[in-house]
Amino acid sequence: RREIDGSFEITADDLSLPMRLFQARRAYEGDDEANAQLDRAFSAIIAGDLATARAILDVYPI
Repeated sequence: RREIDGSFEITADDLSLPMRLFQARRAYEGDDEANAQLDRAFSAIIAGDLATARAILDVYPI
């Protein structure tokens, strides 16, 4: 059974954040400063703060 939940605010763009994080981890391997920020992005994703995660990932292009 399918239901539509109006409180579900995740978008397709939001769903790409974990892949962007993974790709950034590979691209910035060995860069301690970048990885500290990527740790923050991970924590933001887990906390549901997707705007913060996106802002951090935007600083580290892949």
